[in-house]
This record gives sequence, structure tokens and C-alpha cells, in this order.
Amino acid sequence: MAERTGRKTTDFELRVLAMVLVTASFEASVEWIRRGGKGDMFALVKKALDMSGVLDKLDALGQAEPTSPAS
Repeated sequence: MAERTGRKTTDFELRVLAMVLVTASFEASVEWIRRGGKGDMFALVKKALDMSGVLDKLDALGQAEPTSPAS
């Protein structure tokens, strides 16, 4: 993700979006298990990622200047 956006791996905004991506994927897998492992897990992951908007935010982050952390 850092390479895709041109950001450092320590960039705050990048780390937040990485956690959103992980959480959305995790919740999709939990939902798939809740449904007894039936259905398309990847469709649930895509739905979760679409709901979060994380992929669009990553694209935007790659085009924006990094912000300095507040002190």
C-alpha cells in the first residue's frame, strides 16, 4: 500500500486505511462464518470494502500530499 500511494509505511493516514482494510476483511469473514460458510466470501469482502470506501480513499491518498502529524 505504501508503494501504491507513494507514502512511507509509517504514514498515519496510510496506517489508518490499512486497518480499515483489515477490519472490513475480518468482518466479512466473520459474517461468512456466521452464515455457516455458505455463499461467496469474496463477495462479502468486496461489499465490506465498498461500504468502507477504503479503496477510493487509498487512491485519493496517493494523489494527496502527506500531512504532518499534529504535535
